[in-house]
Amino acid sequence: MAIFELAEKITGASEGGYSNHKDDTGKRTLNGVSQVHWPNWSGWPIVMKIIERVGENAVKINAEVKKDKVLLLLISSFYKKAFWEVNSLGKIIDQQVANTVYDSGVNIGTVQAAKLLQRARFVFGPQLGIACYGIGRAQDNGVGYLRPVSAVFELEYIGSGGDLSCPYHKP
Repeated sequence: MAIFELAEKITGASEGGYSNHKDDTGKRTLNGVSQVHWPNWSGWPIVMKIIERVGENAVKINAEVKKDKVLLLLISSFYKKAFWEVNSLGKIIDQQVANTVYDSGVNIGTVQAAKLLQRARFVFGPQLGIACYGIGRAQDNGVGYLRPVSAVFELEYIGSGGDLSCPYHKP
């Protein structure tokens, strides 16, 4: 089964650091977590205290963030919940596939990443090392996620519905 920490290390290399660029619609962002898009993230109060202490200097903020184990844990927990667990990526056997879906989820959204995985599974099937997975709704809140299904791929994402036979498993 795929391991979150391995995927996080790869994607995290591209998501690291603090920025607050006037032309960035995400405004204040830490390690890819935008204050505009994730205003209730529990790490923002710590970040704001760091900014009060060292000023709006990205180099100094980044140095402080690297020393703050609690903040680093909050960042990791955020990504695990929002981009890994939402698509049940730990159930994927092939680590590279999980890494790709995770990274895609971070960059294009978890629903689109799940759709891409589903398309790839139909093209490559068992070669990917994954069983049939369906895209569904988590607790009826419209968030896309992957869930294992035994013989049928159920397409239930955002406004669609139907059943498609899985070409690699028989009922």
